[in-house]
Amino acid sequence: MRKDNYYNNIEDYILGRMLPDEIRRFEEQIRKNPDLNEDVNLYRGIITATGNKRYWDFRNKLERINKHDQKKIKPFRFIFSRRFFIPLTFLVILAIALIPLFKPQPKPLKTEQNNSIPGEKQDPGTQPNIEKKIAAEQDPQKTKDEQKHNSDLPTPKVDKIIRPQRINYIALANSEYIDLGAQGINKSPQSQKSNLEKAWLAYARRRNINNILDTAKLYDVIALLEPPDSTNLFDCLKLRANAYFQVGHFKKAAQDFQNDIFTGTFYQYDAEWNLLLCQLALLPGSRVEFDRQMEKILNKPTHTFYQDAISLKEKLSRVERK
Repeated sequence: MRKDNYYNNIEDYILGRMLPDEIRRFEEQIRKNPDLNEDVNLYRGIITATGNKRYWDFRNKLERINKHDQKKIKPFRFIFSRRFFIPLTFLVILAIALIPLFKPQPKPLKTEQNNSIPGEKQDPGTQPNIEKKIAAEQDPQKTKDEQKHNSDLPTPKVDKIIRPQRINYIALANSEYIDLGAQGINKSPQSQKSNLEKAWLAYARRRNINNILDTAKLYDVIALLEPPDSTNLFDCLKLRANAYFQVGHFKKAAQDFQNDIFTGTFYQYDAEWNLLLCQLALLPGSRVEFDRQMEKILNKPTHTFYQDAISLKEKLSRVERK
């Protein structure tokens, strides 16, 4: 292949201007000549990236590089060949660009302000004033007079920050809660008692001689009624719900009280009231559920806890307005 037609042939091949026989012969040369293969790929990438606007300039540069390679001494031909020169040029440019990143930063000059003891925090308002220090050493009497004058100045008043107190909904719910009386206890031996009877016995002993609540007994009640006895489901749920309430598990207590309401027994009104107290303890997150349960009780004047609900609503309104 003649050198003056070298890049013309590459251009004609890439742009599809060769005849089929010429294409076949040219591709055979590409397979045999690695340099030609590299130039074809490089030239194709340039034309694809820049279009046909700048490939003439690139072609002229390649021709100059090729003529320059022919003049070099053979032992150094590999060093100055295009296959080695282009990557080397790229590495040199990259090294120049990275020099500022690794250049050591100049250390700040030591001054009176930054010459502090390591680990010691300094307040900008307490930094030493050299001029006043020198003046104090020269005229100590003047310094004493200034200190006396400053001590006679009135102390500025600082307004107290009043933080809003968080409403203790749990305490309010506990104050309205009516403890469940112990019942269902028989005098049969412990081995013959059912889990429900054992739970009633543990519930009856939930307070010690000083009337202090023993939460361990209440957790015994919960453990004995998990799962509840299906033959005495109402009593199991009622007892477990009250135990949950007294240990502060208001979500679980609300679930058991809700299930007791569905039974429709005489304990329904008590369960509805205690469910309201569970929603009260879970405020403010349970506002929707609390308002719904409050409205349900207030819409029934014959409800056992109707007056208690009115009183609780007024009390809560006063607390939340503060």
